[in-house]
Amino acid sequence: MDRKSVLSQLKVNQPRRTLLIPELSGDKETLFYSTPITPNDELKVEEILDGVEMLKSQYNTYRGVAMLIQKLEFEDGSPVFSRGDLNLMISNMESKLISAIYVKIMMLPGHYAEEVEKAKKPSRKTGESE
Repeated sequence: MDRKSVLSQLKVNQPRRTLLIPELSGDKETLFYSTPITPNDELKVEEILDGVEMLKSQYNTYRGVAMLIQKLEFEDGSPVFSRGDLNLMISNMESKLISAIYVKIMMLPGHYAEEVEKAKKPSRKTGESE
């Protein structure tokens, strides 16, 4: 089994969480929604970025935008952005804003990296990783 197959099978079923992002909602207090980031989301971000030309120094910005495209939803579950918005977002959003929104999503309880860290902690009974 290859890496892509393994990661696509790992899913974290977490409820959607509410995110308030005033910079995206303008005068209104539009709520956005997201679930924690899963390994499957990481794969979809790789797919979004596949074939996109960018400088090496731009990778993190592009990756952050691709994750916003992948994760942000409106209340009805429809996506806030589409893959076709990538270049427009890169051109018009400050990298500081992209990072701030990405961090909000990363901080949602249940992010898979958080679950991996919990699994690495030694067990109180045995002193070994669980």
